[in-house]
Amino acid sequence: MTELKKAVADSPDESSSGDLSLPGRFGRLSVIALVVSNLIPLFGVIFAGWRVFPIMLLFSLENIIIGFYNVLRMCLAPCDLKELGEGVHSKRGLIVFFCICYGGFVFLHLLFVILLFGLAFGSQPPTEVKIPVSMQDIAASDEPLVASWWGLGTALIACFISHGVSYVKNFIGSGEYKRVTAVKLFVRPYGRMVVMHVTIIFGAFFVIFTGTHVAAIVLLVVLKSALDLVGHLRERKKFRQRPQGKIPG
Repeated sequence: MTELKKAVADSPDESSSGDLSLPGRFGRLSVIALVVSNLIPLFGVIFAGWRVFPIMLLFSLENIIIGFYNVLRMCLAPCDLKELGEGVHSKRGLIVFFCICYGGFVFLHLLFVILLFGLAFGSQPPTEVKIPVSMQDIAASDEPLVASWWGLGTALIACFISHGVSYVKNFIGSGEYKRVTAVKLFVRPYGRMVVMHVTIIFGAFFVIFTGTHVAAIVLLVVLKSALDLVGHLRERKKFRQRPQGKIPG
């Protein structure tokens, strides 16, 4: 697994610094799709009364979509068998290993969001946080698991389309799959998850402890959208700097 760890340094890191100018025609389309998908939760906060939990649930479920498209990327990208660590002998094995590791990470994150933001901070003030231990506790919470199933579903579909546009237009259309290996894609989602979700979770706690005012929740959504956009542009820039067919070792 040492080669997998080494791949972290060379993977398309969305938190790297650099010029954030808009990419070409393909990139602009994916930027538009990203912005539109982030407008839906903003609409939900302003016009549908979404509180902290539906927003956090949406952000957490987006990790599943990211993992799905990362698997597609790994399937398409070349795989140098010399990069694989002990116990992994093929690209298929690497993808299965990714699904297990990333799936466990996403499950724990989703469980954390549901228990803390969905149930513990339902109707009680922060000084009286209580983790529910029965179905009666869950039913008694005035914070519904979603503010609107239709609204959440629409936001997830838009998110799925946004990531799909980026996959088709950037990864395939712009030839990004020729500039990265499956091993480096193995670690790709984790940098984004750590940076974004640590920021978002601290922001959500700030909203909860200062009062769930609409303006504060709007600020949380805008913060996430800005992180999304900056990360997307930085990743596109990093790929553009690599000539096609040149895969860094």
